[in-house]
Amino acid sequence: DLDLIFCGINPGVETAKQGHHYAGRTNHFWPLLHQSGLVPEPLTYRADRSLLAHGIGFTNLCARVTRSSSELRAADYRAGAAALRRKISALRPRMVCFNGKGIYEKFVGRAIDNLGDQGPMLFAGHSVQMFVMPSTSARVANHQMA
Repeated sequence: DLDLIFCGINPGVETAKQGHHYAGRTNHFWPLLHQSGLVPEPLTYRADRSLLAHGIGFTNLCARVTRSSSELRAADYRAGAAALRRKISALRPRMVCFNGKGIYEKFVGRAIDNLGDQGPMLFAGHSVQMFVMPSTSARVANHQMA
């Protein structure tokens, strides 16, 4: 079982080209992962698969590769949410962390007021903590890297 799954919106062009999560050169995910204390040393996108050994996995709400998430359609979100529910039920993580408020809102189908802890949800009888972090995408990040 995984401890944590990070969920992005969908693969960007560079991520798809590289075959690794958060591979875009302007995405702040990897430096922030280290700053969070979840990993002991700085990593790059090439380390994404190695984190499975530490109970950390990655997925996306939508599978379709786009240059911008604005290219996604309502059907992409519906299909993606259903697929993510199946994935969470099968993998049984302790927590899913959504990389951006909009991703979680698309998943649950409603607006939320705050980032952070969203409480637990049941998936096939298994309680999973839901958490929303600020987006690490340079396009929408509302924080500055130190």
